[in-house]
This record gives sequence, C-alpha cells and structure tokens, in this order.
Amino acid sequence: MTSVAAWLLLTALGGCEVGQPPLGGTETALECAPPAQTLAEFYAAADEVAFARLEASVARGTTRVLRMTVVETPWKAWASRPNPLRVDDGVEYVSEVFPPECALPLETGAVYVVFAAPDSASPSTLRVDGCTGSRAYVSASGANPQGFDDVPGAFVASQLDTLSGMDVLRAFSANYPDESDPENATLVGMLDLDNLAHGGTVPVREGRDVESPLLATVASYDEVESREVGYEVGAAVAFARAEGWTRIRLADGRFGWVAPDDAGTWFPYGELVVNRLNYLTGEWSGHVWPDLGAGIPARSSNKVSAEREEYAAEVIESTTVGGTLWFRVNVLSVNPCEAGERRLGLSGWIPAFGPTGQPTAWYYSRGC
Repeated sequence: MTSVAAWLLLTALGGCEVGQPPLGGTETALECAPPAQTLAEFYAAADEVAFARLEASVARGTTRVLRMTVVETPWKAWASRPNPLRVDDGVEYVSEVFPPECALPLETGAVYVVFAAPDSASPSTLRVDGCTGSRAYVSASGANPQGFDDVPGAFVASQLDTLSGMDVLRAFSANYPDESDPENATLVGMLDLDNLAHGGTVPVREGRDVESPLLATVASYDEVESREVGYEVGAAVAFARAEGWTRIRLADGRFGWVAPDDAGTWFPYGELVVNRLNYLTGEWSGHVWPDLGAGIPARSSNKVSAEREEYAAEVIESTTVGGTLWFRVNVLSVNPCEAGERRLGLSGWIPAFGPTGQPTAWYYSRGC
C-alpha cells in the first residue's frame, strides 16, 4: 500500500487527523493523533508506573535517554527489574521523538508521572512517551499538577492508589495460603513442639500417617524452620493443618508432618500477631482500606517515602471476610522503639498476606 493510500484509509477510519497526505513515501510519517484514554487505561497498559524527576536527557539516534530519580515508591513495578525501585533511585527510560504527537515535552527538574512499557526495539528497556500517558506532572517551578481528561491533577495520586490497591486485592485473592492444602508452603501459624521443652524428641514423617516413613527425629528448634512466639520461646513454623496433623519444614528444606500426639499448642497466625509489639513487613503494599476490602484505600507516606523491611504499627484485631484474613491496624509515623513517642499515621484494614502469600504483619518477640 502506498503512503498516500494508507493516509486515505486511516483518515477514513478516524485514525489520523485530516490534513495533508504524508510526504517522503513512508507510512511511519503518518501524523496520527494518539487515542484519548483514561488514567485507568494508561495504568492497565503500563508495566511500570511511578513519579520520577527528570535530571537530564541525552540524544541517542531518534530517541532520547531520560535520566530520572524516583520520588515515590512506584505504584506498579516492572517485573524484569533485578531489584525493586526505591525512593531516590536513579532510573533510565527511552523516549521516542517520532511520531511527534507522542513526543514527551521535557523539562529538567520537573516531576513526571511515568507510564512505562518495554520498548519494541529493545524489550530490555522501558519506553515512555505521550502516547503511553506519561506527562510532566509538576513543573520544575512547582506549578499545579497536570491531570488527565478524566482525573484532575489534584486527584491523580489518589486514583493511582486506588488502581494499585485493586492489583493488591487481586494478588491477595490469587495467592492466599490455604492451611488445609497439604502442599501449601507459606506460613499459616506456629506450632509448639511440646516434647522439646522437656528434653524429648519429635518424629517428623513424610505423610499424615503413623506408618508413613520417618523423615527425621528432631531434638531442637534449630532442626526445623522456627520463630519465637514469646521471649526466647520457640515454635515451628506451620504451613498446613489437616486431620490433626501439622506440616512443618526441616532445616534442610524438606517438608514433613507432625502427628497430633506429638504437637503442643497451635498458634494461628490471625491470633498470634494481635496486640503485640508489632510491625508491618516488606510484604505490605502500603495500602490501608477504610473498611474490610472496601472503600478507596490510602497509601501510607511511610511506604511512599521509603521501601523498608519493617514499618512500625499496631495490630488491633483480626477478622475473616470472604474466606480471607484481614487485620485492623494503626500505622505509626514514628517507631516507638526508636523515638519513644507514639505518633499515629493511617488507620484501617490491610490484607494479612502479601502478593506472594507471605505475612504482612509480625511482632518483636523480645520487645524493643
């Protein structure tokens, strides 16, 4: 198809603005207006969504390399990154200068809302441009934030909180650990191996049967995956419960089962962490819901400003809704173990497990 014929066809279909046919004999010269999309559509199509400040741009052939600094924990992180982006991390994107209607106006020092996707010419590189929805959000002078056709600038961050919160809930539902599943491999509680406290041993078997082959006979918590349920009080991490048997993991990584007669106190995760000296783990997404899995979530400034392994919090209660466990929490702005003064941040509900099925809340068993 000739370039003029292509122009006529696309114009008839509404794909290009009416104007002069393209010159130069190449279809890539078509001046097509990018389709209007909502912020939610841009978010869904992107592999990475973040706020980043432009530090410099360098020409490289028909593209520009954008050197940026992350200013908030990303709402969506590119799965191919070896390490997740953190606040103040430097990051590079490529931006096309053609077609011109997709070119991203560049202003050093401006903060951009970045919707990035793998570059077709180099899938190991992320591309941003006007057609992906990327744009200057706050100018270098700090002018009012720029919005979208369906979302004013002042509400862009909260809308991204909502969209990323929906991703969290989908992952929570898809990866929720089932304690009745004999193959489950994430924590659902803790089990006291009572005999160990009296100098005895505990047999661990391959299956849930006293005639099942013996995997090991353990004499201490060092021989199994364990944590403390109290000050210097150990317990085995439990991965499943079925017919009175409990699935645990040996120190060498093998899973096995402890019989009811060899088990002591059972500590379900939903009860174990409530009203302790708590913290939220790195599995926590940063979102806090006003109601159980409902309402518009807020994203904690603690998570936005820094990606850490522990976030000071109070776990007030737990409840199960729709078959999933939730915690009501107070997120603390200051860690009382460090500053000694309780300062409240967000309050609300969080899923008890993160996107990989790991706990989002735990506690300091030995205090500060």
